[in-house]
Amino acid sequence: MLGEALAGVRRESVEISTKVCLPTGPGPNGEGVSRKHILESCHASLRNLRTDYADLSQAHRFDEDTPLEETMTAFADLVRQGKVLYLGVSEWRAGQIEAPAALAAELRVPLISNQAQYSMLWRVIEKEVVPASDRLASARSPSHRRRRES
Repeated sequence: MLGEALAGVRRESVEISTKVCLPTGPGPNGEGVSRKHILESCHASLRNLRTDYADLSQAHRFDEDTPLEETMTAFADLVRQGKVLYLGVSEWRAGQIEAPAALAAELRVPLISNQAQYSMLWRVIEKEVVPASDRLASARSPSHRRRRES
């Protein structure tokens, strides 16, 4: 439906983000953040959205069964192919964010976001996730820190 709604809209005027992890089909290759699932999910999203690239692709949930290097290398390949511009994570705890940020820096790909559940009733990110995200953003880009402080 989103692909249809975007028909005729100037692509540069919208920001499209995707997520990968939750089941999209049966079997072990239909979920998680394995290389196979990341690549197939990205290609399916781009087809469904009728676009050549996504602005942001996020690993939704941490996957204990897939080596982090496999996940980050697959995402880096998508960035290098021009299918994804930026990378992010969603619902990852503070301790799970630092390693992929280091790998992203080594691979020279932009890990720029952490989408965390947050509300007046669910404030658990304040103690660890927000400080970790701030540290990583500051280490990545001094200009990001200036934008955040203004």
